[in-house]
Amino acid sequence: MDPENRRNPISNYWNVIFGMNPGEVLKDEEGMQIMRILGKNMAWTLKLIENGKDKIIKPEREAKIYTNFIRDNFLISFLKKIQCIN
Repeated sequence: MDPENRRNPISNYWNVIFGMNPGEVLKDEEGMQIMRILGKNMAWTLKLIENGKDKIIKPEREAKIYTNFIRDNFLISFLKKIQCIN
């Protein structure tokens, strides 16, 4: 995949557009460009999926692993001492 589209289907910046009143988003030129690129990239990705779905084996879905950042028994003991946790 070419470097331009390696992060597909994102655009070239955060996918946001600004405006409060009707028509204001049309004045956000950067936002309009972002949405235009995003739409083209999403359409391209959907076409790739459609054209390749019978040719490429779909990856097996893995069960989600959740991370608990408090793993250290010392840290748990410390938090109990200062009464942050039970």
